Amino acid sequence: MKVIDTSDWFIEAVGAIPGIHTFPSQGNSVPLDCEGSGKTVEAFKQELLLKGYLSRNLSGGRDVRGENFLRIMIERYEDMEQVAAVLSALKKHR
Repeated sequence: MKVIDTSDWFIEAVGAIPGIHTFPSQGNSVPLDCEGSGKTVEAFKQELLLKGYLSRNLSGGRDVRGENFLRIMIERYEDMEQVAAVLSALKKHR
């Protein structure tokens, strides 16, 4: 599967998680707004790190308005399935 196909799939899958908003991306990363999730961006970042996935907190960065933005780098489809599962599970455990 091509990176763009994986990215499109990831945007749709994670965008379906209540409280997480995804943004279209032409690159190899996807920005997420986690504000409606009831969790901090750091909670998402730390849980992903515990599972072996890197992400970047974009909150307060250049051209970012808000405090709950995270960037996920797109990798292999199999990895992105796991990242989506981690995000979904964290969201469910408020």
